[in-house]
Amino acid sequence: MGLLSGTFLALLGALTLIVVAATALVWPRLARRAVLPVAGRVALLLSCQVLAVLLAATAVNRTFDFYAAWAELVPRTVSTDAIAPTPVAPVKGHATPPPRPYSGVADHRPGRLVPITVPGTGGLQESGLAYLPPQYDEPAHRHDRFPAVLVLAGYPGHVLSLVNALGLPGAMNRGLAAGTVRPMVMVLMSPTVVPPRDTECADVPGGPQVETYLAKDVPAWVAAHLRTSGTTAVLGASTGGFCAIKLATRHPAQFQQSVALSGYIHPLQDSTTGELYAHDRALRQHSDAIWLLQHGASPRVAYLLAASRTEGQVYPQLLQFAAVVRPPASLTTIVLPAGGHNYGVWRTELPAALRWLSARVAGATRA
Repeated sequence: MGLLSGTFLALLGALTLIVVAATALVWPRLARRAVLPVAGRVALLLSCQVLAVLLAATAVNRTFDFYAAWAELVPRTVSTDAIAPTPVAPVKGHATPPPRPYSGVADHRPGRLVPITVPGTGGLQESGLAYLPPQYDEPAHRHDRFPAVLVLAGYPGHVLSLVNALGLPGAMNRGLAAGTVRPMVMVLMSPTVVPPRDTECADVPGGPQVETYLAKDVPAWVAAHLRTSGTTAVLGASTGGFCAIKLATRHPAQFQQSVALSGYIHPLQDSTTGELYAHDRALRQHSDAIWLLQHGASPRVAYLLAASRTEGQVYPQLLQFAAVVRPPASLTTIVLPAGGHNYGVWRTELPAALRWLSARVAGATRA
């Protein structure tokens, strides 16, 4: 019986009702203050509460696909070496080369995180973090400019979730030590600029201009304040992945590479977002990368989309996206046989995604 199955949810619901009913029936018999009756009341109350929490958690998990299988509930070590991005037919010529050491790049020292505050032309001013590879501080590279990648947290994620939960700095450090990842500046930001509202990286009519901020203001600030050769790539997970796909599709002159780990493609509109598009259907359609590819010119963007076959909302949209991608755009995928919508899965996919990016972004250039 699967963790996401309706049968499991129904059985858990039935068990909860039975225990609650049984508690109501036997409660009068446990009214005495003796040790056993008191222990019985405590046990019944705990049973009801535990089952209620399990029922709610199972219902939420079934809706959002956080965990797709029982095995995911147990922490385990997963090798990421065998995970390889796969080019999607009929797009050709975009296969990821096998991991190889970058000449003169391997460095076993960790990079460093520095806090940043990025003001925008529309009044937004958000805090983030910049990951600087160890080469950034080496005297021999003091005149080099490094490729920059915009990394976006999901909803309602804080930028620290990219550090602690996704483990981006650690993945970069390990890749640099192995020589399979190119030195890159990673700019960590969150699109949740008006919490608790999910902005979907949209320019909200009469509200925050989040798309403009992330696609124009942040790259301009990075170019002016960090030693980079340009922010040409964007990476994100979940809502951050949606934003990565959307921003690259709508701003291909800025972002030529887009990485989405469990990123959905059709824009959400629910209680977390509110009305983002002023009831304007056309405005919402222009936030949908599938609609844009169907009705507009194909952007010169290399996409990497990662998902598992058991992600009920994300995987079908990946297939829809694959069906409409055409040159000069290209699509590469990482498709796991099973996995939920959670950081454990994204940490597994991240090393391959960083290798994929390293094979596409330009290397450090001498200023």
